Amino acid sequence: MEVLKYIVSGEKPDVLNPEISSLETIVSKIKKRPEVTKKYMQQWDRERILVQEAMAEGKEQGKELAIIAKICKKLLKGKSIETIASEIEEQESFVKEICTIAERFLPDCDEDAIYDEWKKKN
Repeated sequence: MEVLKYIVSGEKPDVLNPEISSLETIVSKIKKRPEVTKKYMQQWDRERILVQEAMAEGKEQGKELAIIAKICKKLLKGKSIETIASEIEEQESFVKEICTIAERFLPDCDEDAIYDEWKKKN
């Protein structure tokens, strides 16, 4: 039971256990091998890059959702596609595309659903 606890948590028991000491010696030797360190660092780099990409994607999605929300508000006020595009400083083709999708969701204008629909097309 103590060995399993050590493997899972890395926590050593208060009383010296020869099996855990032996296991710890083996793990220490493996950690000192250069190829293990290299593989660990490569994996760490990959994970860091994935996190950065996910954060950037989340920021971009947040910006796009905010723009969709603005388009919806202006659409509900009865503004034209040209007016909306001009006021929010976006491409008229993009605004038209969003408005076409948003019309199916009126009057609720569910930004997340509109975003999902738009992403499927792009």
